[in-house]
Amino acid sequence: MIYKVYIAIMITIVFLALFQIFKIEFNKRNRINEEIIYLNKNLYNFIFGLANFICAIASITCFIYEAQDIYRLLKIDYISNVFQLLNFEFMEELREYFFQNTMITQLNHIVNFLNNAPNLIFWFNFNLWISILFFYEGFQKNLIYKKGILVNSAIIDWNKIIDYKWSNVYKRRIFDKGEYYNLVLTLPKFYDLNHEVKLRVNYNDRDKVDDILKKYTNKENL
Repeated sequence: MIYKVYIAIMITIVFLALFQIFKIEFNKRNRINEEIIYLNKNLYNFIFGLANFICAIASITCFIYEAQDIYRLLKIDYISNVFQLLNFEFMEELREYFFQNTMITQLNHIVNFLNNAPNLIFWFNFNLWISILFFYEGFQKNLIYKKGILVNSAIIDWNKIIDYKWSNVYKRRIFDKGEYYNLVLTLPKFYDLNHEVKLRVNYNDRDKVDDILKKYTNKENL
């Protein structure tokens, strides 16, 4: 029964990730006529995506190591192909057989496998799809629309922006080299904590973006 719960959760994760990607694409197409100017991509999403992808690789590596260990032990007398290791109900039957016949070595290995394998497969699935989602969102540029600013696939309405300020100019050291500013948006407090969103704006777009902010927020730049 527990394995069916794992499968259901993993299917749900896949569905939610695909739904979020579809939702982003759908909204992007519907708003295409409201676009004003593109900003930079979401670098932190790439970082989170990479971190989750590394976790996915670590999980599947640990599973392969454990699967190889138990396959070598059982392949002659009890299993005929490696895919039977993924049939956890069959593996449970083997565990019961080893227990009833007091086969301590085999029982110890299969118990460890059944304790660890479902978790490793679950975390591989979870981290893989989360990494796909973050990588996808990382390729989506922040964008200014007539109704607000798109940040990490969510729109910040103009009336939510309390204030904004510009940083000094910075230089990119890696990847797409060039100069940029950080645009810091001050939003309503979240649980009494200051809520700010930081966006990168290319050096040549600074004045244009500033004019747009003044127009739609009716606030003067600090």
